[in-house]
Amino acid sequence: MTQMTKQERIRQTKKKMLIGGLVLFALLLAGSVVTAVIAQTRKHKREQLELEKELGVIEYNGVKYEPKHNIETYLFIGVDKFGKVEKIDEFGDAGQCDVIIVMVRDLTEGTYKLLNINRNTMAEVDSIDIDGNILATTTVQLALAHARGDGVEGSCENTVNAISNFLGGQRIDGYAAVNMDALTIINDAVGGVTVTLNEDFTHVDKFMKKGETIRLKGKQAEIFVRSRMNMEDGSNENRIERENQFIDALMPLLKEKCVNDNSFPVDVYNELKPYMVTNIGMSKFSKIALLAAKDKGDGMLTLEGESKVGADGTAEYYVDEDNLQQTIIEMFYKQYK
Repeated sequence: MTQMTKQERIRQTKKKMLIGGLVLFALLLAGSVVTAVIAQTRKHKREQLELEKELGVIEYNGVKYEPKHNIETYLFIGVDKFGKVEKIDEFGDAGQCDVIIVMVRDLTEGTYKLLNINRNTMAEVDSIDIDGNILATTTVQLALAHARGDGVEGSCENTVNAISNFLGGQRIDGYAAVNMDALTIINDAVGGVTVTLNEDFTHVDKFMKKGETIRLKGKQAEIFVRSRMNMEDGSNENRIERENQFIDALMPLLKEKCVNDNSFPVDVYNELKPYMVTNIGMSKFSKIALLAAKDKGDGMLTLEGESKVGADGTAEYYVDEDNLQQTIIEMFYKQYK
């Protein structure tokens, strides 16, 4: 085997050094590229997260959702008091929420969703004094949000805050709270709501027999919607089913009245006024009613949960947190793209 000369060894060494240098350069270059790509990816991810935070994007079960932007949300409260509304003098006399319904109108889709919230739902509720100062925040029935106020605007705003927080901080654009006299007024304004009686009410009204299909008149609407005492099933969940049945039958009649007579919402508003507290003016109320008459309803939603008896003997309803989150997403969010 021929032995390499000194010059050949030098050339071979230089060649190896050159190749090594090129490999080192390539590795450094590749490393710089990878570092730059990683830095760019991290920057993009930060910017994406900042954008999602700005947009209010949430993630649930691995899917991202962004808030619907062209929606209006209204809270309707039925207060378990009769007579004209008035500011109360003593804390606790304002009346509880018997009915709590959230309406979300999707102006883009031309649809609306209704959520009937069990009055016994346990949630954080403020107690406020007559001047509107917060005295304490405790976990109690949502029904007490109205009772822990002044009976008028303070009670309504306290209820709005409790419901907004319960629904993950969703904005509520307007509210209307009506005393129980409103049931008769609304029912009679549409000529009476027709329902099938799945329970017997003859202990209150001899004409309201189980199995009968009747058109409710006057106080019968209140009896059908509110009755719990001496009923076969006196639970609030059962009453909610009747509330939903009444509303499902009422909505088409309200729509028909609004379509046939543009002044109908104004007439109803004026009739309800002595028994109602609202931050929705008459013209806005009329506009909402007339537009909602053209919207497509997506039905009434309710929240799954479990009923318990509290330490003081009162009924308590604990919502299923997963179902609550799913409902919030259905009403207020759309899938993020």
